[in-house]
Amino acid sequence: MRKEKLQTLSMILLEWVILLAGILGLIINFIKAPAVDDALSSFSYYTNQSSLIVVILVGIRIYYRIHKKEIPKIISLFTIASTSWLLATCLGFIFLLSAIYQPVGIKIISNILLHYLTPLLMLLYFFISKSKIKIKKSLSFFFISYPLLYGIVSLIRGAIFKVYPYWFLNPTKMYPDGIGSYGNVLIVLFVMVAFFIILGYLLLWLHIKVKGESIDR
Repeated sequence: MRKEKLQTLSMILLEWVILLAGILGLIINFIKAPAVDDALSSFSYYTNQSSLIVVILVGIRIYYRIHKKEIPKIISLFTIASTSWLLATCLGFIFLLSAIYQPVGIKIISNILLHYLTPLLMLLYFFISKSKIKIKKSLSFFFISYPLLYGIVSLIRGAIFKVYPYWFLNPTKMYPDGIGSYGNVLIVLFVMVAFFIILGYLLLWLHIKVKGESIDR
């Protein structure tokens, strides 16, 4: 009983910290943009989008908790998926962007909040939260839905407006400003899909180890 209360208290605390950290990081990125257009276009970045998704999901969970209602299964599903999306934010920044993106001033805070703190807190939340869904292997493929959609929409937007959120999605320029060709972009998308499938399976496996649950086939 005491252990369950401690788990619930930890979840509540984490939810509020994740919510506030995400909101603060997004606000800093928005208000520190040079112009209104830049502020709006900042939400074309995967980091800001995935963080906004998590803020919305955690906010919904807090709402249901305050009103003592059962959290819908679809929200639990998206919460697990968003954990993988934020982990990709952290890993992608470390390995692909940290060498070329050096924030200064207050943006150092938003960088830490959105690229490091929030993803790690979501991973911790994933471990201690009480899942409301039946875990299935097929769920790992659900994890690629948003990242793949993000990549496709970014390419379409780039082809129309000649603006790409990241160098590895820009087929019109050579490294370090782009990736050189649409063929290389397709390779990136293929690697992205493979990465999220593997990450999805890994999270499900960790879920089983932590929760002692089985996977439905």
